[in-house]
Amino acid sequence: DNTLQIAQSLQKHYGNEAVKIVSRPGKLGLGSAYVAGLAASSGSRIILMDADLSHHPKFIPQMILKMNARDVDIGSGTRYRAGGGVAGWDLKRKITSKGANFLASFLLNPGPVASDLTG
Repeated sequence: DNTLQIAQSLQKHYGNEAVKIVSRPGKLGLGSAYVAGLAASSGSRIILMDADLSHHPKFIPQMILKMNARDVDIGSGTRYRAGGGVAGWDLKRKITSKGANFLASFLLNPGPVASDLTG
């Protein structure tokens, strides 16, 4: 995919301090990518999101405002509530996401506050 090129474009737009790119050799999985990204991160707010723009960065300011207003340390966006959604996903990816969320919700029982556990 074009993830690195997209991340570089975001970094060029928002700056090297706002967008840090952590490249890893090979395909090691999304979970280990998040761990590597968190290990390389610092700041009062750390945003985890896919660089393929399936999570659009235009929502970051809104999320930070809501987090500040509620004085919380962790926030999570969702594509499964009103105003959410996905663009550019084929049917297979949508079904996989819904299935993974169903399984994660069943196993983790997060209650009504979390509706998108697959990132």
